[in-house]
Amino acid sequence: PRVNEIQLTNIKTIVHVTANIFDCSKDDDEFLYETVLEVDLVLGISTEDKALFKASPNDQSKGLYAQETVDQSGYSISSQENSEEILVTKDGSETFFYTLPGYNFLPNDVPPISFYSAKMERLYISYLIKNEKFAIASCLFDDQNQCDYSDTDFNFAGVDTDVSIVNANKVYDSVQLVSMPAVCCLCNG
Repeated sequence: PRVNEIQLTNIKTIVHVTANIFDCSKDDDEFLYETVLEVDLVLGISTEDKALFKASPNDQSKGLYAQETVDQSGYSISSQENSEEILVTKDGSETFFYTLPGYNFLPNDVPPISFYSAKMERLYISYLIKNEKFAIASCLFDDQNQCDYSDTDFNFAGVDTDVSIVNANKVYDSVQLVSMPAVCCLCNG
């Protein structure tokens, strides 16, 4: 399934999840239908049967709908094969080189995932290192090209890194939250 929307309801512990269902037995993951699930977050119970829904949708704009996002369009990252170095272009003209310890980009690897926080004045980069592990770099835009690094047990393989998704990461600085697009269909994993 691919989640399209999570909607709040009149009951705080219940949400309605709209999702697309795919046929994973085919090579192209053929779309079958869209469904709405009611999920009780406390009991961990979900149902597709609308006759059994306990809650009503809440059309009030709450949560992230009211939050501004940080514009990500001014930043791009490029990598060279077999290199620990990345090039970050800011606003189309300023360039910064950063060395990412343990990074060795190969053509079939997951590309780095990045986002900029205006509040923190940093570019954050998640990248694949050896043994299928990921690391995170937190980099300043200054003459020193300085970053702080950390290995992590988080696996970012579920984040959609398709290059056709331009600026899909949404940064909500006011609540220190980042939204990243999920891979469409997790049929084989």
